[in-house]
Amino acid sequence: MVFGAPPEFESKPDLWMRMTELPPETRTKIESACLGEAPSFDAGMSCEALMTFYGKGLLGYPIDEARSAQMFDRMKMHWAKACRADDIPACSSLGLLNGIKLRSLAPGSDLAKEWAPATVPWLRRACVGHDALSCDALADVYEKGRGVAPDPAKASEARALEAEAKKHSAPAP
Repeated sequence: MVFGAPPEFESKPDLWMRMTELPPETRTKIESACLGEAPSFDAGMSCEALMTFYGKGLLGYPIDEARSAQMFDRMKMHWAKACRADDIPACSSLGLLNGIKLRSLAPGSDLAKEWAPATVPWLRRACVGHDALSCDALADVYEKGRGVAPDPAKASEARALEAEAKKHSAPAP
């Protein structure tokens, strides 16, 4: 369901989003956040939205694959800078995004070995910052040897951090 869509479009959200435009103030806010120089998780999310809008021609944006690709690159740039400033959601997002590519490759392949250094540091930083999903992905990298030598000790450490992270995020009884 798309917020604000008439009932006849509830089962067709893409159609509704192609027929609707963002209010100018919302458009300006999203574009300013993405195209600005202040890195943050939210700035990266604004770029992710623009990447989708341009990629699919949604909410008044024309289909523009080159612009969509630029927004993807800006999203990663914002998240990398924000992660370096200890923004854990940004670390997690970047690590998990790169992890999708890493998991699609044969574990011991040369390409996996190229992708591992672009993935493991972000996952590790997010995992140490108590992001359980990143800990799970990091453990998987070491268990399966995805671009790295299989390392049961590092996998076990990531699993222990995952359990600890889940304790931190568990709702109070």
